[in-house]
Amino acid sequence: MEAGGDSLERRAKDLRLSLANQIISRRLGILAKKEGATILSGSSHAYDLYNLGFVRYASLEVTCRPENCQKALETVDQELRRALEFGFTASELKEAKANILEAYAQEAKSMGTRKSRDLSSAIAGRLVSREVFTSPADDLLRVEAELKKVNAEECQTLLKEAWEGAGEKLLLMTGNLELGNAEDTILAAYKTSQ
Repeated sequence: MEAGGDSLERRAKDLRLSLANQIISRRLGILAKKEGATILSGSSHAYDLYNLGFVRYASLEVTCRPENCQKALETVDQELRRALEFGFTASELKEAKANILEAYAQEAKSMGTRKSRDLSSAIAGRLVSREVFTSPADDLLRVEAELKKVNAEECQTLLKEAWEGAGEKLLLMTGNLELGNAEDTILAAYKTSQ
């Protein structure tokens, strides 16, 4: 991703990547609710840290019971690979678009009642991220128009760029579990999933 500040093109890409992450997070949420699930919850993230162009970050995070940690790693790895290889369905994209549009609509609806500290935090966050602070009403109009152009293939392409351009992967497990030789155990679970 190029270094630099804000642009409509960058925001359009960020929107598509956000849709992809939302769909994967939804898939993980559905898996977590199934009987015998190996995970309790999960989420997907990918972004350019502070829009500086030199720290790209992509992660999948799941919570599981200690006895399910190896199966949870397999679950999350396979869900990511499924999204990268096969993309997203039309119904998944439609739901993600509706969720994002609703979030922007709520922001626009409540913009006149924001607390000063929330508004100042939002302005500061945009400055740190090198983005122009814009009105939630304007954001809603922009996002509404952009969502009409989005297709599943674009979301999948940007997800691939985020993960394939991420370089080395870090497999991190935290919690109250004795794994013996943790590094070997984690790598073995990952290789089994692959």
